[in-house]
Amino acid sequence: MACAFIIDTAILPFMKKETVIAHFGGQRKTAEALGVKQPTVCAWPDLLPYSVLGRIAVHQPIAWRLLCAGVDWAYLRGTAKNSTE
Repeated sequence: MACAFIIDTAILPFMKKETVIAHFGGQRKTAEALGVKQPTVCAWPDLLPYSVLGRIAVHQPIAWRLLCAGVDWAYLRGTAKNSTE
């Protein structure tokens, strides 16, 4: 079964490398969870590229949801109810 996944840059502009590594419990565990080698994780820039975000979303969807738990999706989509209306 094919899977298509789109990350909208307006919805999630960046995620920090340190946040992802802390979530998985270290570089080695992050690499294992995402199907890459530890030096790959070490070489990631501080702000993760969309290719890494897509890998997290596809390989670890539950972790992806937890990492994005604080995102106000309605606000970013522009569908949030304005409390001043």
